[in-house]
Amino acid sequence: MNFSMNTATTDKKFTMALSGSYSTNVDDMIPVDFDGSAGLTQAPDAPYPLLPDGKLDWTNASNPAAALNALYRNATDNLVANTTLTFVPVKGFILTASGGYNLLSAKRIWRPTLLVFQSGDFFTSSDQ
Repeated sequence: MNFSMNTATTDKKFTMALSGSYSTNVDDMIPVDFDGSAGLTQAPDAPYPLLPDGKLDWTNASNPAAALNALYRNATDNLVANTTLTFVPVKGFILTASGGYNLLSAKRIWRPTLLVFQSGDFFTSSDQ
């Protein structure tokens, strides 16, 4: 979203300009390079990484596709504002003041999943 406002006195001795913009971006694409190289280190008879119901197959205690189940969200907001004040007290003499403001904020949530299944992750000491 962009905005711009201009105003001046009737005799044009004082003018003011205000402009700015606001943008936001939300990204939820998992930042994982899943190029398949993890499959190169698996045994030739390794099972398919997904079960028929779509869940991860942990038969071999590891699964390169587990990274695709990670939780990721990045929200970025950017606000930019500028103003220019101009005053002409006498013809040929101009006073100008300019200023600006910039606010950039980001919130990132990143919770990777396990790439290796460990039975201890799901049991407490009293359950084992």
